[in-house]
Amino acid sequence: MRRSRSDPNEMSFFGHIGELRTRLIWVIATLLVTVVVGFMFSEQVLEILKAPADELVYTAPAEAFLTQLKLALITGLVFAFPVILYNIIAFLLPALEKHERRYLFIVIPFALVLFVGGVLFAYFVMLPIAYSFFIGFGNEELQPFISVREYVSFALGLIIPFGLVFQLPLITMILSQLDLIGPTFLKRNRKIALLVVFLVGAVLTPPDIISQALMAGPLILLYEISIIISRIVVRKKEKQDQIAEQDERY
Repeated sequence: MRRSRSDPNEMSFFGHIGELRTRLIWVIATLLVTVVVGFMFSEQVLEILKAPADELVYTAPAEAFLTQLKLALITGLVFAFPVILYNIIAFLLPALEKHERRYLFIVIPFALVLFVGGVLFAYFVMLPIAYSFFIGFGNEELQPFISVREYVSFALGLIIPFGLVFQLPLITMILSQLDLIGPTFLKRNRKIALLVVFLVGAVLTPPDIISQALMAGPLILLYEISIIISRIVVRKKEKQDQIAEQDERY
């Protein structure tokens, strides 16, 4: 396949394949490095993660090692994410229009900030509350011996989903910008949204009613914030449309 004569900068099909292969190599190499580094610091990561907890135990010979390996994989993915994101954007950027590129550079930092905000909120607020609640059922006859594997799964089952659900205002903003939803639609379907919120909490969090309720509370608040954001976006679009109509008249 040859490049288009009309645009000497247009890349051929095999050129795209070659670029994709190069970027995949960079992503895989970065992941390998960050996972190895993550494993080297997995004990420190575990210390940070288990700050709300008491002493943890492990009940299988390989449990501690496998838990640290799991933390290394997640830590490596987190630190490799900027490189992964950069390569995805760099690969897609030539195919985007100027206004689409500008919109992309606004949305991505906003998404990262929301994700970090959700993770920090879950770690500092929700995780201590949930852990203290469940540990509070222990007594002299029922002593808690929490394994490191179960605790890490429980903690990550709260922290990571909160980072994801905090994207709700951003998703609402994008859909409102595309005229797919609006504040009226969100208000009219509030009851359905509440049902969906509890279903999402049941899927994303550990299988207990307390964790689901802890997830549902912030989700409801985020939904109400999303209504406000949608209203702002719609009003801004209406104002821009009015200005465009006036310009056409003159």
